Parts: sequence; structure tokens; C-alpha cells
Amino acid sequence: MKRIIQLTAIISILVTACVTTQKISLQPDTLKGNWEMAKWQDFNDLSQIFPSGVPTLTFSDSTVAGYNGCNRMQGSYIVNRYNSRLQIIRMVSTKMFCRGVAEAEFVNALSRVNTYRISEPFLYLLNSNTQIAVFQRTSPIGQ
Repeated sequence: MKRIIQLTAIISILVTACVTTQKISLQPDTLKGNWEMAKWQDFNDLSQIFPSGVPTLTFSDSTVAGYNGCNRMQGSYIVNRYNSRLQIIRMVSTKMFCRGVAEAEFVNALSRVNTYRISEPFLYLLNSNTQIAVFQRTSPIGQ
């Protein structure tokens, strides 16, 4: 009898373990495309810190290119949709001088991005749970 109770308990645990699933929050496969900065830090008017134009990002298969408010830039990125990880790496840019532009701060912030979230039409770039910037899609997916 004792053996039957133990066997029943083990089977119950195994069945419960097989049925219990962890919900995975999978990001949509829509990172590719063109994005324009919509929010940066506490600035309501982005033209105050980016008078020559707001930063843009264009994600393709494995590269990211864009504009940092003064110069063109390009680099690579690594993305994992299953855990919302995003790493922007090896960014290089042209070297024009622009006075009063927060380009260095923006590029530095991009290097701190480690997660992302997409809620169409917005892309949220995050460092863990801290929002770094918000971008808005400017072209449909695949354009």
C-alpha cells in the first residue's frame, strides 16, 4: 500500500511538471525597418538638443545604420526575441562638428541598450527596465 501511495505521488508530480508551462513573452519580429526618435530623456521638444534633425535608426538583417543628430552612423546588432535582448555594437560614424547637439550622449546611450520592447508603432530601447529612448516607425515593415 505504501508503495502505491509513493508511486501515485511521483506520477502526480510528473504530470503536473509536464502540464505546467512558463509563458514566454516573445517580441514581434518587426525590429527591421526605419525608426525616428520620438522621446529622449525628459525633453518634450527634441529640436532643442537635436537642432539639425532627430536621430534615426534603420535595422536590416544584422546591421543598424542611422543619424545621430549630426553624423551618419553604422554598426551591428545582436537581437534575441525570446528574452527581448538587444545589443548595438561596433558603431562608427562620420566626424562632422555640430555645436549644441547631444550626439555623443546619444551614441553612448545606444551602447548601454540591453533590452527592447516593440508596441507598434513604437520601439522602446531600454537598459534593463530603464527607458533610454523611444523611436517611432517611419516606414512599413519590409520597406
